[in-house]
Amino acid sequence: METTPYDQVRYPGKFYPQASADRLATLGRLCGLASALPARCRLLELGCGDGGHLIPQALAFPQARFVGIDLAATAIAEGRQALAALGLDNLELRVGDIGEVDPGPEPFDFIVAHGVLSWVPATVRQRLMDLCARCLAPQGVAYISYSALPGGYLRHVPRDLMRFHTRAIADPQQRPRAAREAVDFMLAAVPGQAFTRELIEREMAGFEGKDYFLLHDLLAEDNEPLYFLDFIDAATACGLQYLAEAEFGAMSTAAYPGPVRRRLEAMPRLEREQYIDFLQLRRFRQTLLCRQGLVVDPAVTEPRLDGLWLSTRALPACPDAEPHAAAALEFRHPYQGSFRAAEPLAKALLCALAAGDPRGMRYADASAAVARALQGPAPEAAARLAPAAPLLPALLALYARDLVEIHAARWTHATAVGERPRASPYVRRLAERGAPVVNGAHGTFLLPTPMLRRLVALLDGTRDAAELLEALVAASPPDEREALSPESLQRRLLLLAQNALLVD
Repeated sequence: METTPYDQVRYPGKFYPQASADRLATLGRLCGLASALPARCRLLELGCGDGGHLIPQALAFPQARFVGIDLAATAIAEGRQALAALGLDNLELRVGDIGEVDPGPEPFDFIVAHGVLSWVPATVRQRLMDLCARCLAPQGVAYISYSALPGGYLRHVPRDLMRFHTRAIADPQQRPRAAREAVDFMLAAVPGQAFTRELIEREMAGFEGKDYFLLHDLLAEDNEPLYFLDFIDAATACGLQYLAEAEFGAMSTAAYPGPVRRRLEAMPRLEREQYIDFLQLRRFRQTLLCRQGLVVDPAVTEPRLDGLWLSTRALPACPDAEPHAAAALEFRHPYQGSFRAAEPLAKALLCALAAGDPRGMRYADASAAVARALQGPAPEAAARLAPAAPLLPALLALYARDLVEIHAARWTHATAVGERPRASPYVRRLAERGAPVVNGAHGTFLLPTPMLRRLVALLDGTRDAAELLEALVAASPPDEREALSPESLQRRLLLLAQNALLVD
């Protein structure tokens, strides 16, 4: 098979929570579909690379079935090596061309094509859509991401500059460096506050130190942004329809001023989505599709939460916070930062989830915990503070802001540091390579220091705390050993447990 640019310059695999079976099942169910649960699903990924997105899911759901297809034979070979090392037999990686491959007659509950559609020729784009329509199960969900308009126009400013500057350079190893030189040349020519500088710096953000990303994205031969409605027209022609965006908050109108919000909400759903792209100058979409003929209702109802799990990473800034009190409460989230909640239901829900099992709580149990929290210290407080509004709107508002999570799977990671702490073989493998790790709640976590990476690599479950400290001291450079102590080791282990990186 012909060598591809991805064989010449490797694009390292990565897990995308927004394209996971868990996320697709969750959003399918929230929108009214009878989506398969991740534990026994069938998932197909088109353009899977080395399987970096599929391997964590295959490990988490051993009864599910995963198939990945990619044209780059070197990436597939590397992925197969990882499968053999991890002993995975529920994931199959195949070398194949999307324009020609046949995944077989059995339908898939979920189909994923991340970072493919806009970066392949038009004939392959059509084939990708046809494959989704043919291979998707009756209640299945397809995830397709693509470069979006009108924001995609702006990204073509540095793209056109870099492709012009590197037009005579054939070596893919040399093109990214030359492309960056062209950008630096242009930035040196414009004043500090110029619109051109602001535009290019914004569009180049995220490409720093990632030559593989620059080469396969902005410098790619094909990079075709699409209007949302044109994408939907193509999906409709294949028998598919719009379900949702993979990021729930991307569909929210809450951030707009009242008159704008009311006008948007009065529009038909597809027209509203297109206007939001104009208002935000959206550059990238992660759109979910399902079969035509299914009733899709984005107005989430409480019965659809049956079988789903709620959790939060937010913690009250004050451990003794009382959600029934009138004052706003401050919370701290590891990714969203500090924020304040003043609405009684939001405060009570966040406190209930923070105090509950971080692996997940049922909606009914969360509702009961919220009702207890709002009773306050005395009956008169309950009468004053218990709101008439249901919990669901507060939950969805927090979910749209990524402050509360909703999952179709309940996680099984350890919630405390055991006598002989253990991380999964896959997490240890990623830590040894210095890559971001995928935790037990299907989130990505960048181990911030070499010391923490060395610690994770040692967590094979054979050492107690004293033995871990001895091994960590031996594995660390001399100038870092003095800072190691039983207390510092416990702090690091607690950090790993809090980030779902330990297993029972």
